Formats: sequence, C-alpha cells, structure tokens
Amino acid sequence: MKTAAFVGFSNTGKTTLLESLTAELKRRGRRVAVVKRCPHGFDFSPEGKDAARYLAAGADCTLVLGPDRTALLRREEALPDPQAAAASYFPDADFVLIEGGKNLDAPLKIEIVDPADPSRRVLSDDEVSALVSEREIDSARPVFRPGEVERLADFLEAL
Repeated sequence: MKTAAFVGFSNTGKTTLLESLTAELKRRGRRVAVVKRCPHGFDFSPEGKDAARYLAAGADCTLVLGPDRTALLRREEALPDPQAAAASYFPDADFVLIEGGKNLDAPLKIEIVDPADPSRRVLSDDEVSALVSEREIDSARPVFRPGEVERLADFLEAL
C-alpha cells in the first residue's frame, strides 16, 4: 500500500486533482482508497434519516448497506490518524490518497500550490516529495501541472 498526502490551502484544486488521479489509477487497474480529512467535523447523514437517528440514540457506529455502496458512520473521540484508518479499513488498497494532512508524518506529501500566489506555500521543499502548480515554480522537487495526472500517476507508481 502506497500512501500519499495531498496538501495545500483551501480552493487550490486538491479535490479536483484527486478525482482525476483516482480515475487514472483505476484505469491502470489499481485499487484506490481516498481519505478526506475533516478536522472541523462533518454531517454525512441528514437529520431525521435512519442512520442519524441511530447515532442520536447513542449508537457508537452505524453501517448503511445499499446495492452499490456501503457507509460506516462511527463516533470517534478524536480525529483518527488517516494512515492507521486506511490500513484498517482499506487493507487491500494499492494506493491511499489522503486529502489534507500537512501535519501528518506521511512518507509522501504532495503540495498543490495556490494558483493565485505560487510563493504562498503550506510546506517547504524539504517537507514535500513533489508539487502541483499551474504556474512555473522554482523547486528542487518534481513539479506537475494539474492536468498531468498520467505523469503524476507514473511518479506515484515508481515510488
């Protein structure tokens, strides 16, 4: 299992890039899992729906099964480590792509650079393995354009 954290400021294109990269890796026959970090919380199950009602009643977790997807809603006391969660929930994945995680101790971090201001960075070159930027950027690390998902997938597969 190869794990990569994709970091960057809000609205820099992380989700769009991960959608395209996921599709490219799937086209190559790889098993891909994506972890979306939500440190400020989220509400996956609408108020009044069964899963939300079970959680409101005190259930520690609820599993929603459908013909084409499964959702696990589980109470956590703290934000779980994405790498540990991925190893637990996706043991057969070839790639785990984490959206967010600038503070993770991830072996591979790729920063999506702010297109409005490429000098504004979340991490230093020493903390990343590669960059994704719409503009020319001076870096000792490999730099990919947002549309170069095939090259980025090649980079991930080579690691």
